[in-house]
Amino acid sequence: MKLPFPATRLSLGLAAATALLAGPSHAQQSLFGGEPASQAVTVTGARTPKVLSDVPSSVSVVEQEALREQLEVNTNILGALDVLVPGLTVSQGEFRSGCSTNIRGRPAQFLINGVPTNDNLRRSSCKSLFGLSPFAIERIEVLRGATALFGAGAPGGVINVMTRQATSDTLQADMVVQYGVNTSEPSGTAESTIYAGLGQRQQAWDYYLGGAFQDYGARRNPDGGLVPGSEFRATSLNASLGAALGPGRLRFTAVYNDEDPGRVYATDFTAVSGDRFADNIFEVKPPNPYAGQAGTRQTVLALSYDLPDTWGHDLNFTTYWHDEKLKQRDAEFFEGDVYYFDSDAENERLGLRATATRRFDLSGQDLELTYGLDWVRQSYYRPIIDPAAGGAVIGYVSPEVTLDATALFVQPQWRSGPWLLTGGVRYERFSGEVGSRGYDPTLPQAATPGKTPDFSLTLWNIGFVYDIDPALQLFGGFSQGAEISEFGRAARGATDPQLVNLDGATSDQIELGLRGRRGPVDFSFAVFGSDSDKAANLQADPSCAGEPLCPLIPLRLAQRLYGFELTADWKIDRQLSLGTLLTYQKGTFNEPGAPRIPFGTDTISPPRATLYGEFEPVAGWRNRLQATWFGKTDEYDEAEQAQGYRNTESEFLMDFATSVVLGPGRLSLGISNLLNRKYVNVTNQASGDFFYYLSEGRRATLTYQARF
Repeated sequence: MKLPFPATRLSLGLAAATALLAGPSHAQQSLFGGEPASQAVTVTGARTPKVLSDVPSSVSVVEQEALREQLEVNTNILGALDVLVPGLTVSQGEFRSGCSTNIRGRPAQFLINGVPTNDNLRRSSCKSLFGLSPFAIERIEVLRGATALFGAGAPGGVINVMTRQATSDTLQADMVVQYGVNTSEPSGTAESTIYAGLGQRQQAWDYYLGGAFQDYGARRNPDGGLVPGSEFRATSLNASLGAALGPGRLRFTAVYNDEDPGRVYATDFTAVSGDRFADNIFEVKPPNPYAGQAGTRQTVLALSYDLPDTWGHDLNFTTYWHDEKLKQRDAEFFEGDVYYFDSDAENERLGLRATATRRFDLSGQDLELTYGLDWVRQSYYRPIIDPAAGGAVIGYVSPEVTLDATALFVQPQWRSGPWLLTGGVRYERFSGEVGSRGYDPTLPQAATPGKTPDFSLTLWNIGFVYDIDPALQLFGGFSQGAEISEFGRAARGATDPQLVNLDGATSDQIELGLRGRRGPVDFSFAVFGSDSDKAANLQADPSCAGEPLCPLIPLRLAQRLYGFELTADWKIDRQLSLGTLLTYQKGTFNEPGAPRIPFGTDTISPPRATLYGEFEPVAGWRNRLQATWFGKTDEYDEAEQAQGYRNTESEFLMDFATSVVLGPGRLSLGISNLLNRKYVNVTNQASGDFFYYLSEGRRATLTYQARF
């Protein structure tokens, strides 16, 4: 039996997955003006497509319309997802970094067009999700929770960003012009974006090419004071090309982004969490004399070939390459003095995937078998350099490290009447090496080149979907996620690579959910719990106390997490829609033999609710008001607070947008932080004194988006 909701085909096309563990997205498809959940929306990728009613876990699909409306008030991708997707804990948005972004309390894996882009070998800049224009995005899929199919690097889930492809048989052009300023102090706070794209789809071929320029100014808090962060200018390109080739179809996608930082604003380290804001924030002067060399460059390429009905199988072959280069030229403050820090970093991946799917009809019962092979080589290198000496290496944030992973997986799916059962196993083998690039044994923290011990992981999953009636489903299952110790940090200063223990670790998750429709309301509800005996974490290196740069080193902790998520969307009539997202998470961690300590809001989201109302009084004029409430947390006693753990205060934020159809497009005015509230981001509240500063105040943004 097939449910009439939603008939969305899902194929995440990720590094180590079929799409068989994807899940519902009712709220995200209809939330804030997206398509009704009952309508089919095709999602393409490099693995086997699935309808959402056939999958036993939680996925949020943010369609282009829902994302477009969020970009009217906030061009920070993580900020937009934070409103649209339950279960997220996003990192400090002002620094545009995804290093601390968690799903259900565990690290998220970022992908662009199915290509993994995280700094998995050493969390560093973590800016890959910002390394493309937000207006180049067609949809975002967020897999919420551990999955045995993605391999190491996605213990919390996956955020997969897919860029635009051609949608029409006739030549189409896209255009976006956007300009926004902070209303407290407009001078110097402008953010402007220009995006243009062109594409066409034919039976034998299709193409799409887009380009964007973004100029990002300073941020101001409600008092008019500066917010820490950096100005920047970025140029980006995105492309998609598809062509029939023999009996199959070839698909090429590309993303390129070039970002140059401008003026940097920092605190004076006088903030005290919960007591005193960092109110002395200023432009860093003197700037680094080599600041003109700084920048971030990202390239993401993927080439896939789909071959249907070959030897009784549907086949897919994909190869991909990701390269991210960072040139850091910073002037930093430490105990009242300015010091300069210069480093170069490169994060690179090369990968291959092969997937085969075969279907069997067993006397009215359907069996589908998906199996395949994945291989990926990831390398990371980040030396400290002297730009005055032509980039000579003078130390190491991370030595050159390389990790090869080869995986085999098999995933059967069986349907009989109202039941659908799925399960599978993935075996992954890892081989690491400390490289000789830039190696100088006379330098501090040099790592001796050589191979590290091999290791492996075996991950299991099992799930079910039960059709209670044509519009209601029960789903659930068990799945394992995986993570490895940060290689770049573990290898730093290692005198014998055979002593580097990457210590692969699994986390176990169980989930039970209900999804469907009752009358005019689409809804989903899921409860989850996850456990790991040695999850990856970080601690300050005790040997560097008092130094300006104190690197973090790997730490293993036992973790236990649980919570629930709810989405509901009610289209009252043609003019009015209402909806909500709820997130509740709790968790603890501990070292062996030590008492359990609750997680703070830098790791898990506090209790939170997002509510929205959308009103269209006349056709073409839309108005949307959305509000998010973050609950107060009171997890820590005085002794724990003295150790640096932070309770957090509640927050209530509102955004508003109004838009009208104008010619071939839509003109909108968006206002973020509508009430101009003074607040500290809940993640920042729990992240220590340095981050205890007021977030941005009210910002007004004018946008025109058109398709010709």
